[in-house]
Amino acid sequence: MFILAFIICTVVIFIVSTKINQRRYDELNLMLNQNIGR
Repeated sequence: MFILAFIICTVVIFIVSTKINQRRYDELNLMLNQNIGR
């Protein structure tokens, strides 16, 4: 039971971190595109 809860927590943290990284990556892409546009 404890192992199951640990696995679920790990999966949730992994999904949240990937979404945060995706958002940061999009922001970096926007900044790079604006700099290249100039």
